[in-house]
Order: sequence, then C-alpha cells, then structure tokens
Amino acid sequence: MALTKEHHINLLKLAEQQFRLACIVRVHATLETMPLDAPISQSFGKHTTTWDEFGLRQDQVEYAAPMLEFVSTFVMSSTMRQAFAECVPNAKNDQKPELVAAYQIARLTRNAFSHHMLVPTWSIDQDCKDQLFEVKDVIRLDTSSLNGQPLQWEHYGGHLAIWRLSQWVRFNVLDDTPPAARALPQRPTIEVIKQGNLLARKIGELPSEDS
Repeated sequence: MALTKEHHINLLKLAEQQFRLACIVRVHATLETMPLDAPISQSFGKHTTTWDEFGLRQDQVEYAAPMLEFVSTFVMSSTMRQAFAECVPNAKNDQKPELVAAYQIARLTRNAFSHHMLVPTWSIDQDCKDQLFEVKDVIRLDTSSLNGQPLQWEHYGGHLAIWRLSQWVRFNVLDDTPPAARALPQRPTIEVIKQGNLLARKIGELPSEDS
C-alpha cells in the first residue's frame, strides 16, 4: 500500500536526523571526545556478547565513523526515491526541470549504493549519460564520465548537498511546511568547525588587547 505524503515527509525527516547524528558521531569519533562504552553484556534470544568482544577500539572507530556518515546519505536518497515513486506520477518526465533533476539525482545515488553499500559505484542509465542535473543552490550532478566510477561526495557538491536536497523535496515536492517555532538543540560544549573533512576545534580564547 502506498504511503501518504505525510508519511513520506516524516520518513524523510527521520532519514535527515539519522544523517545529522552520523555526522556528529563522526566529528566526535575523530576528536576522540565520544565515549566508546559498549554494554558490559547484552543478549537477545540465544545470542549473548560482552564488552570485550563487542566494543570498538579508537582505531576501529576512525574507519567506521566516516563510513557511517557516508552510508547515511544512501538512506536519504532511497527515502527520496520512494517518495517520488509513490507521490509524483512520472517524475522522470515532469514539466518542472528541477523536480526531474531532484528525482534523477536521488535515484542515481540510491542505485550507486544499492549494489554495494560500502563501495557505491555509479551506474548511469543510457538516457542519463552526459547529462547535467541541477537544483539551483542545492545540488548539481554532471553524469559525464561517471558510469562505473566509485561514488564520491565531490561529484554532487559534498555530503551536505544530499541533506539539502532531502529538505528541498519535502518542501517543494511533498508540500511540507516549516514549523512555526523550532525547539533548538543544546549548544555544543565542544566548539568545532568542519570544512569538508577538515576539523578545527576551539581550545581556548584569544587574549584581549588589554591582556
């Protein structure tokens, strides 16, 4: 049974939240400011494990956290693709170029991950080869020479571009409306600026001119 627009809006919000969580985990895993406390023991049914078997070392987290961030983009792409399939008849040939672009970018990135989640590879359909798909000020994908190449964030403008595209789909395709007032998260206790994959952490205050 096809879901309603409201259901798809809520699923996209959940996918966006998962992506945001993955990005935050990646930051603190890199800075070694995130506790790595596995349960002392855990069990379900006939399976049981303990912290020394299930826990992660810091060197393992440094590989796993970026991959978690990377794979979470697949969840958003897949969720967008399903929303288009159930809410937009013939999105591929819609009269609005940006809607078509959003659909194709979501579909192509979803397809890249579908064949191998950890090594996504572009599989560009014949009718999408050598095409430029763009949602202005949100995302841009040039498919020229991409077929068979490993997917990289740089191909479509960085990891935040898919997140912004998901928001664009909610507001411009599914008719979501921004909340009248949004409850803000807690202000970070560790101040970090992230540019691409470069992290800069604030470790103190600059001395004043009077010091």
